[in-house]
Amino acid sequence: MTHTKNTSDKVKRLAHIGRLSAGIGHNIMTPLSLIMMNSDLLSMKVKDRKELLKHLNEITQQASQISRIAEIMMWKVSTEEQEIPSFLQVGSLVEENIQFWMGDMFFKHKLQKDLRINSQTPPIKGIPFHFTSFVDEWISSTIERARPHGGGKLRIVVDSPEENTFFILFEDSLPPPTGTEMEVLKNGCNSPPSSQEYFPAFCRLLSHHPAEIEISTGEGENTTLRLTWNL
Repeated sequence: MTHTKNTSDKVKRLAHIGRLSAGIGHNIMTPLSLIMMNSDLLSMKVKDRKELLKHLNEITQQASQISRIAEIMMWKVSTEEQEIPSFLQVGSLVEENIQFWMGDMFFKHKLQKDLRINSQTPPIKGIPFHFTSFVDEWISSTIERARPHGGGKLRIVVDSPEENTFFILFEDSLPPPTGTEMEVLKNGCNSPPSSQEYFPAFCRLLSHHPAEIEISTGEGENTTLRLTWNL
């Protein structure tokens, strides 16, 4: 009973945080629109002054990036509140999450990133929250693991090798999972009983969308996890 109550309280707190994030994203857009509009007006007035124009273009580009992050904040809240499953473009969803994390300066500048999306990956039916939460946590944990090491490499691939199959591959160059964590990954959270403590988002994803799991550690610190779904 206590566990159920704690889970319910946590969900409520997360819901409040989500609504707060959506409100912050919305409030950011108003002054940002004015910044971008005035930046465009100034660009027209100083179009013959290359040095000033260079700085104005930089302001416009960074403002556009902030706008993108604010839009994704609002998008993430709206999709995670959906209760009716909808068809998703997995590749687009992964790209949206990468864009969201580009707001983290460490992730943006310290981690080398390689993202490959096959635009022909078929849509799947499911609730956006499951994939969003999983990808968010995976990238977030990669960032946190990278901080003590000053950097690292993150490679994400979304592809569809066959008509009714698609996979998401994660590869990073940080210290590989421990023995227990590796066991949890290989067994798809079926054992040990405490597996939910290690990768809660990963286990939540597999509980809704079971996948074939391949995990390997290469030379050095490269760890590769590939999740394959057969539609």
